[in-house]
Amino acid sequence: MSKFSVSRFFRRPPRRAVAFRTVAFRAVASIAALWLHGAGAQAQTNPFRSLTDALGMTTETGEGPDFIRQTRPEGDKMDYSHLTGVDKLRKPIRTPAEVEADKAELVSLREKSAARMKKLGAEKMTPVAPAKAPPATDEKF
Repeated sequence: MSKFSVSRFFRRPPRRAVAFRTVAFRAVASIAALWLHGAGAQAQTNPFRSLTDALGMTTETGEGPDFIRQTRPEGDKMDYSHLTGVDKLRKPIRTPAEVEADKAELVSLREKSAARMKKLGAEKMTPVAPAKAPPATDEKF
């Protein structure tokens, strides 16, 4: 036996146990995937809700008490806006003539910019004298 003993939690399990765990895990995962796929195929159903319903983990909500129904406004009379906001109006689709006009405008702007850069590149720049170094001080603060 070695000087240091290893806890049984860190020891590698026998090869047969690992193979069984792997096969069992794959089987359970496959069954769960098939279950969720079948539940998701139904229209407007939540696969997790159907799973918890089948396992008996969910409860049905009933009608609320009278005082709650009396104090809440009716659904069709509520002034409700969606959390994401009102749908924005989209811009109409451009005609091919408008697209060509935009392209021509971009080309003219590119040519103006290139001419300006060429003009600026041709200008002579006068060299600037380097700044004088600040006086050296031996004072330490």
